[in-house]
Amino acid sequence: MKTVPFGYKMIDGIFEVDKLGSEIVSWIYERHIRYSEHPPAVLVEGMIEEYKISKERKISYEEAEKLVPSDSIYDYIDREVRLRIEAYKLYSKDESIEDLKYYLECPLAELDVDEIIEAYKKEMKKLFEQSRNPVIIGLTSGRRDRC
Repeated sequence: MKTVPFGYKMIDGIFEVDKLGSEIVSWIYERHIRYSEHPPAVLVEGMIEEYKISKERKISYEEAEKLVPSDSIYDYIDREVRLRIEAYKLYSKDESIEDLKYYLECPLAELDVDEIIEAYKKEMKKLFEQSRNPVIIGLTSGRRDRC
């Protein structure tokens, strides 16, 4: 089976753009550019605090922006996009591209993070329970009984 890059789908052996996936890819790319120039405040403030504690030195916000590691930015983007996609899945009425754009661009403060995380946990639990193989579970529990 061929793997298909995110943002595309394969129909009859031909790659076609997946509108929802391509919107997410565009958002990630745009955020990467934006955050590389001006990292999220929480990362910058963390860098200022790190310098204050570990190096006993004060640095300006502008200096701290330049010191935020790329890996921290990538991790932040990963977490942010996952949260926004979960919000879209939870709240979108018709799963339209307009809804996706809204949830990708709305201020994070507008999202009920706790509700989104709880909904995600419930969905994962449901998927786990649906995927449990009764044969394997029986074999595993039988082994435990014999020990």
